Amino acid sequence: MTNSRKAALLLGVSTCFLAGQAYAQQSDESVIARDASELANQNEANDGGDIIVTGTRFQNPNLTAVNPVTTVDADALRRTGRMRLEEALERVPALSQTEQRDRFSLGATSLNLRGLGAERTLTLVNGRRFVPGGSGSSSIDVNAIPQALIERVDVLTGGASAVYGADAVTGVVNFILKDDFDGVSVTARYGAAVDKWDAQQARVSVLVGNNFADGRGNFTLSYTYANSQMLRGEDRSFTSDGAYFLTNNPAGAGATPRRIYLRGGTDGSVNGAIVDGNRVYTPFGMNGDGTLFDPSDPNQAQPLWQRFYRALTPKTNSHSMSASARYEISSAFEPFVNLYYSWNTGASEGIASETIRRTLARDNAFITPALRAAYSAVAGNASLNYNRVENDRPHYRDRSAHTFQGILGVKGDLSPSLRYELSANIGRNNIRTHITQIAGDRYRAAIDAVFDGGKIVCRSNLNPAAARGVSFTPGPNSGCVPFNPFTRDPAVNGAALDWIYQPGIAHTQVKQTVLNGFVEGSLAPLGLTLPGGEIEFVLGGEYRKESLGTRVNMFADEALRIGHRTIGYNTYQDPLSISASEVFGEVALPILADAGPLMHELTLSGAFRYSDYNPTGGNWTYNAGAAWAPFPDLKFRGSYARAVRSPTLGELFSPQSGGNFPIVADPCSASQRDLGSSTRAANCTALLTAAGVANPGAFEPGLYFPDRTFGGNPDLDPEVGDTFTVGLVATPSFIPRLTLTVDYYNIKLSNTIGAVSPEFVMQECVDLSDTDNRWCALAPRGPSGEVTAVTTLDMNVGTMRTSGYELALNYAFPAASWGTLSANIRANYLDKLDIQTTTRADSISDEAGLAGSDFSFIKGATSRWSVNAELLLTGDRFSTGLGLNYRSRTLRLQGGNALRDRAAELEEAPYLGEAWNVTWSASYNVTDRARLFMGMDNLLNKKPDIGESFRPYSPVGRSVYFGFDFSL
Repeated sequence: MTNSRKAALLLGVSTCFLAGQAYAQQSDESVIARDASELANQNEANDGGDIIVTGTRFQNPNLTAVNPVTTVDADALRRTGRMRLEEALERVPALSQTEQRDRFSLGATSLNLRGLGAERTLTLVNGRRFVPGGSGSSSIDVNAIPQALIERVDVLTGGASAVYGADAVTGVVNFILKDDFDGVSVTARYGAAVDKWDAQQARVSVLVGNNFADGRGNFTLSYTYANSQMLRGEDRSFTSDGAYFLTNNPAGAGATPRRIYLRGGTDGSVNGAIVDGNRVYTPFGMNGDGTLFDPSDPNQAQPLWQRFYRALTPKTNSHSMSASARYEISSAFEPFVNLYYSWNTGASEGIASETIRRTLARDNAFITPALRAAYSAVAGNASLNYNRVENDRPHYRDRSAHTFQGILGVKGDLSPSLRYELSANIGRNNIRTHITQIAGDRYRAAIDAVFDGGKIVCRSNLNPAAARGVSFTPGPNSGCVPFNPFTRDPAVNGAALDWIYQPGIAHTQVKQTVLNGFVEGSLAPLGLTLPGGEIEFVLGGEYRKESLGTRVNMFADEALRIGHRTIGYNTYQDPLSISASEVFGEVALPILADAGPLMHELTLSGAFRYSDYNPTGGNWTYNAGAAWAPFPDLKFRGSYARAVRSPTLGELFSPQSGGNFPIVADPCSASQRDLGSSTRAANCTALLTAAGVANPGAFEPGLYFPDRTFGGNPDLDPEVGDTFTVGLVATPSFIPRLTLTVDYYNIKLSNTIGAVSPEFVMQECVDLSDTDNRWCALAPRGPSGEVTAVTTLDMNVGTMRTSGYELALNYAFPAASWGTLSANIRANYLDKLDIQTTTRADSISDEAGLAGSDFSFIKGATSRWSVNAELLLTGDRFSTGLGLNYRSRTLRLQGGNALRDRAAELEEAPYLGEAWNVTWSASYNVTDRARLFMGMDNLLNKKPDIGESFRPYSPVGRSVYFGFDFSL
């Protein structure tokens, strides 16, 4: 969209309304946008205490915010029908790409603004930092926040790095907690899927508080318990016997897709199939080439769904507690303390591993003469090879996190125009992850079985040199039990599986210390004022240190440790840390107020922050903004922000690990050359010729397994972000209770930090105009033409540009004797999301409208349109509402945006369909202190798309919840 069209849109909307400062929305509205002044007024009216305005440290309710803030209150969170915080907040369009609770998350979730990564979204609690959730990221696990205390959640979608820190690149999510609660409150809630009454969830919260000393003091205690049931693949038809899988279509040509979705299939049919009229697999051979594994044998073959869909959602349990207190000894001295503790656990079953091209010696005891003869007819005297899905036992994964946060501080007024705050913030997060999986060295030893006097034994028991043991010592006392790969009978392999499957444990400890202090006040006592009011300022400093300690041990037995190096899954890492010393400031300049025609209000604001990071050095961040209201009913606002984000601990120091990964389709193979850019064929010919391939045009390597190196990178440079927003707020006096906001955003991120997929490296190498590029150096080819290794460390990928529009519309009107009817709509349109990986114009990748990305920092589907709407009827005792959550379709085609124009030719159903999720909620106030509530999520019982387990709809399906709350 051109700049002139953007300007025309904003001008057209503004001329439709003579509007001003946003109408203060009622608490029964769900997703609403308000100015900072309105939020401040509400806070001041409620308790007369501190005013928390997200996006600034000013407490003056008359100052005007220049960035859009979406507010979701506790009632609105309940009405979404979602039990967990991240799932409820996903209804805010800017947070729609937050990763949901699935089998991989184990219940731990971080928020993600605009889909640009949790590392660029700063999540705060009462405007203060919270301890990170682990794995070296700066993001927090929102499940550690005490839900019983939440009063509202503010989502600021403009740059706020100068105010809060450099990681607020895309914005801030600020959880505002109750600090003056007086009484006792109990809330209980239960929910489940309607069809089978599974996927059950429950939550109970207790809140106790007391105001004392005429309101000068308060203490508050809270406790929340929540759990959710694991949902398994076998519980849903679309992930069990009715599952569809994408496979090559032998008849694919012209208008007939090359890849189609087929129902059923076994673990031997992933590379080929004969298709009948009912679209059902008839597999032919393990690899479609006659190798040993027979998928028609029920003792060998398993349905594909049993491999991929063991668990759809994890089992989770959560306990969170908090204690807070404050007491105003004098107006100049009010100490406060906030203590938070949570214990969160999650468990799931992972995807089974797959053995590809495993070689068996010809004297292997499990190879029968008939099998050996059948193979010899194909391969002569070559060694025997087999493929196998290792799904004999579940691959269990569980996670336990103990999170503690303690804040001790003091605040007060130094004079009528000057206040201060000092605080010390200490957090700890101890995370234990447990995985039960195959120990590779044991598996290799167990399948290498031979006869010893008529008895089958492991070869390494007879000859210790035949195996390399990491988790065991080869020899007669190793405990090795022979494993027969040609059967899944537990009576045959039970003892061997007990020896092969071993638990792995990872311990991670994250520590955070934040020392913060600032003064906020007015320059009016010095005689410095402006026609619009007093000049406000903030000056402060902050010291922050984060450390990460990791111990990853493949084996639970401490005696099995192997040195202090990475050996397979064994990594022992001394605690690493980063720190920042910062100074910051803000200024608000109310230039004019009620100064005549077209000058109802003019306010300028600015902020700066200097950060000295160890180890990446110093940098400046800053922002500037303006708000202009020509009339009381119309306000324009705009801001510019510069952010410089230093790499996180994980991005810098995550252990560099290695392993193999499968190349299913080499972009230079003959079958893939026409599935890229116009230069791919020529570039592949050049690379293969240089490698020594005699006939590059006939290169067809099939499946192979190059090495891959991934992990952190201590040589990363900080990334630099520039954010520009401009918009308007309209509250036309001729339409009472109507609020409209429209904002345009534009973000440019240079030196973007992240990793890319191995497939992207290989494709980009040959899809640029020539092979003299950074990607070819990361994927060298050997004499056979195959890629020998791919490096995918975290790196400064390039420049990212994204832009779009946000719209919020809120309207409330009396509905006769029924009460008040309110309508709320919030939408986001993604205009552009481009990644440029080199300075060359042909290296721009269009990531908008995709179901997934090759870039690690783009999470989830990047839908063009994201809309949340609610219609709510509120009476004296009864309220009911309908909600709609809409996401536009996204491309899931293998190969992504480079092949958009050929999507229908290459793949059946290349798009994930639109998502129309409808919710219903209702509540009834039995008394002034007791309420019953219930509702439904996914009212239309929509299912995931063909070939999917959770996109674009949750696998849970239609679910119901009900509960009560009461207070004393």
